[in-house]
Amino acid sequence: MASFFRNDVLGKAWSATWTHKSLWFFGLFAAILSFGEEYDILIRNGDILDGIPRRLEQFKVAAEQGIFAGFTDSLKTFFQVNPAGSLNIIATWAIAVLALAWLVIVAQGALIEGARRHEEGKSLNVLGGFDVGMSNFWPIFLVNVIAKVVVYGALLVVIAPLALVFFKTGSIAAALSIMLWTFIVLFPLIVIIAFVTKFANAYIVIKQYPVRQAIAAGWTLFTRHWLVTIELALLLIAVNFVTVYVTVSTLINAFDFPNLATGEYLAFFVILGFIFAWLTTFQFMAWTFLFLRLEADEAPSKLKRIIHYLLDIREQPSKPAVAARVRR
Repeated sequence: MASFFRNDVLGKAWSATWTHKSLWFFGLFAAILSFGEEYDILIRNGDILDGIPRRLEQFKVAAEQGIFAGFTDSLKTFFQVNPAGSLNIIATWAIAVLALAWLVIVAQGALIEGARRHEEGKSLNVLGGFDVGMSNFWPIFLVNVIAKVVVYGALLVVIAPLALVFFKTGSIAAALSIMLWTFIVLFPLIVIIAFVTKFANAYIVIKQYPVRQAIAAGWTLFTRHWLVTIELALLLIAVNFVTVYVTVSTLINAFDFPNLATGEYLAFFVILGFIFAWLTTFQFMAWTFLFLRLEADEAPSKLKRIIHYLLDIREQPSKPAVAARVRR
């Protein structure tokens, strides 16, 4: 099983991504929410949490200087002077955001189903992807919303008391306490929720579980196979870093960025969009194939086997299900 990730997960993800290029359409929209997600889970979120004390200091300075009050006054004046125009702007932005959110959620369902069909030797076109995404829209949407509510709710519960102390006293100790608490409490929570969300979405699309059952099953699957899950996340971080670094560096050198004409800017971002669409599709394929292996209990932890080898821990052979009877 040493080639598990190479053959059964990443290899199949590579094959599915290149075989079903129509899925790149969904990968482009899923990239808005999911691109670099493994990097965000294990690295970037650490930077965000580490920067909370600095952001609180900036927030405090802005509040003391009355920047927020000035902004709210200007906004209030704008609504009073031009109410119709204000409503049009709000409606336009609301429609745009809702349409984009709809496409992102539909794309997630389509990509998961695309991986499942590849496993069965079938394909999924764009129209079929929309059908699958629409049929699973509300469950996937609710899982994503629940995940965000839990994360930001926990952030508020952990940070709010310490933030109040910091605003009142300006104490550096309070700021350091905030940073410590965020790492101890929030970072593991964010990581776990992200993985459980991935598995819950797969249960919704592949197993047709309702939301509550999908979340419970996703949690159970993660707790049983958390080490393999983190191993895949680390592998995808490496794939993300290498792909993005090589691609962006090559494009910058080829196009002499940022000294570009309008048409060159357009070509630059179109190529970049294709790369992000491909990479996001590949990631969804990898996570779905891992899910299928975990469900079949065919996902060994390579790190665990390495540790066992280094410590010379040998697994005991399993005992027969039925003990041999004593001969009379």
